[in-house]
Amino acid sequence: LQPSTPVGTYVAAEKSIGFDGVLYFYGNTEKVRDTAFEDELLKQLDWKIDRLKPYVVTADRSLIEQITGNDILRGTTIAANGFYGPQGQLRLPLADPNLNQKIEAFRYDGHQITNYEMESASLAGISALMVHRAMTVCCIIAGRVAKNMNTDYKGTMTDLIETVLDRI
Repeated sequence: LQPSTPVGTYVAAEKSIGFDGVLYFYGNTEKVRDTAFEDELLKQLDWKIDRLKPYVVTADRSLIEQITGNDILRGTTIAANGFYGPQGQLRLPLADPNLNQKIEAFRYDGHQITNYEMESASLAGISALMVHRAMTVCCIIAGRVAKNMNTDYKGTMTDLIETVLDRI
């Protein structure tokens, strides 16, 4: 979603934004959610999707320190509950056709949104509620802004898995 995260970039989800609603099925989520970030997200994105409110969770800071290095970018990841409408992709009309442009332009407290995936927010949120350490590391395989894709990403994923396992 950003020129600074081209295809092949490894991104550790320092913060995850849930477009999936999963965390709202649990009690006491306000103790693990970054509500100030959520408020700014709703404001800057001029949120138009009725009955769905994004939530924001910070990954375990000690794992972020342990796993990231010069080869893994710290980013903000959106966990979308699908590849289609939730990521602004489909030939059907969208509730907010400008959402991806607003996501790309979002800036808050030194953070910008770097990528999409599908589970990081619920993983970070449920883990934090259970007082477990968790984080997500992604490999960018599609560049939405540059409109390019790495269809031969299996070797890159293997390298990322080995890198993370070596650092655990």
